[in-house]
Amino acid sequence: MVHWLRTAFGWLLAVATIANAFLWVACGGSPLNNNPAIDSGADAPPSDAGPLPDVVRQRSCSLGDGGVDPQGVKLVASPTPFALGVTTDGYAIYNDRKFSLIYAVPLQGGIPEQIGPSWDSSSTVVSIAGSVVFYWTGVRDFTKAPTLGQLIVWTAAGRSKTVATSSFLGMMAVHNSGKLIAYSDNATATYPDPDAGADGGTSGVGTTDIYVSASNGTQAVIVANKVPWSVECQPSLSFVGDQLVVASCASAKLAQPAATIRAYRAPWTLGTVLNTQPAYTGIGHDQVRILYQTANFNLVAQNVMSGAPVPVAPNVATAILTNDGKSVVYLLGNGWVVRSSVTLAGSWQLISMGPYADLKGLSSDDKWLIAPKKFDSNPNSPLYGLYDIHLLPNAPNSTSVPLLTSTTGAFLNDWFTTDNAYVIFGANNKPAAYGYYGDFASVPLATPNAAPLTVSNTVWSAYATKGSKTVYNDGYEIVFPSLPTADIQVVDVANPGKRTKLASHADANFYLSPDKTKALYSWAYCADDRAGLYLVDLP
Repeated sequence: MVHWLRTAFGWLLAVATIANAFLWVACGGSPLNNNPAIDSGADAPPSDAGPLPDVVRQRSCSLGDGGVDPQGVKLVASPTPFALGVTTDGYAIYNDRKFSLIYAVPLQGGIPEQIGPSWDSSSTVVSIAGSVVFYWTGVRDFTKAPTLGQLIVWTAAGRSKTVATSSFLGMMAVHNSGKLIAYSDNATATYPDPDAGADGGTSGVGTTDIYVSASNGTQAVIVANKVPWSVECQPSLSFVGDQLVVASCASAKLAQPAATIRAYRAPWTLGTVLNTQPAYTGIGHDQVRILYQTANFNLVAQNVMSGAPVPVAPNVATAILTNDGKSVVYLLGNGWVVRSSVTLAGSWQLISMGPYADLKGLSSDDKWLIAPKKFDSNPNSPLYGLYDIHLLPNAPNSTSVPLLTSTTGAFLNDWFTTDNAYVIFGANNKPAAYGYYGDFASVPLATPNAAPLTVSNTVWSAYATKGSKTVYNDGYEIVFPSLPTADIQVVDVANPGKRTKLASHADANFYLSPDKTKALYSWAYCADDRAGLYLVDLP
């Protein structure tokens, strides 16, 4: 399932608020052209991990009544780890907050490997995309867009490679196989954008070259030269099957819709133009098709390998491709939710008249949608952008069920349990130092009008694991100035009275292994022999 929403550059500025603390994630074969003249990239600085800091052996603090010591296998013994995520090939990525270094360690245990040089923590962004770790260093100013930095990639097989000396942050893609990556290099930026208006000079214009390489950074091939960038028309990269789809404008000052969308395939020298009209650069895709908009917000679906563009509908705000690849569900400008075939132009079914304000999610069986009707629209509100939550059957002439009527709702990490028996969501959120926390609620899809079950009132995040089980963190609090903590617990929402606490006062951000059977978390509540990076089996 792919959810697509056209944006300007707010996502890029948001990177500044999460640099070196939280992360944003993306996911993407034919071999590359084996040309001996192709640049193989430069090795990054030495990456073997040095000795880890000593830990204090004496138990220095209590976890309180009902407190549970961290459970699981301790991958790293250190009082200063900070979990950043898990690669799809089984490596835990973490930051040593004392030395501002990023490490990788196998989930099955082993010696941590430093995956890059040290840096100023205020100038680095990390993104884990499948089996590849991207990190941009030397970023001078996160408040400006486009934002530039040196790009280093790490893979378990290739270790670290410096692949770009001047790269646009976030402009990258990973092939579904994990064997290929696409990224930006030779990027330039001039501030302010002549047409930016009174924004304090934070938006600019620039150009960049687009490269494809093996995921370890070798065999780099330039795909497109001097692709323009501006707030009005941002380039977009996506692997769709074996195709690299690049959407870009001929000039940085062209207002959208102005992009040309091309599909490139090995040996990556020529791109087939897919769109017959200028299009918005924000595109949604699966492994076969792309979605894009032309003038008047006309939504178009297109198979990147063959066939003509299929006009879907005019005046479309948001679209989701269904998991079976047969349909697209979209929101019209009048607030209606409609479904159409991606292969048959002019076909459509009205799902609901609403009016709705957005589409947020689709269940993996394609039967249910999450469709807010209103947002917190006050830019000065600490909950700005949060929304109410309505559950909508993905069937003709449906009526939605209001799960939450106040604009305090949020996405936790999954909208539905793995068995598609329950919808799960955040509700009644309250502001926190690093965002917000609130209720973790669930409703059985068999009886969607039932009153929501509130699992907890102080939840930061939750993941669906197996069946109707979820792992969540409870009791969110700021213990140290920059380190929120919470208790990690597991509950089956079909039997909510039985819960298992895995650790008290763990760092608030935690992550799942690729098979969703284990949780990775860091624990630094006490600087004693309990501190470290843990991997725990989920019951």
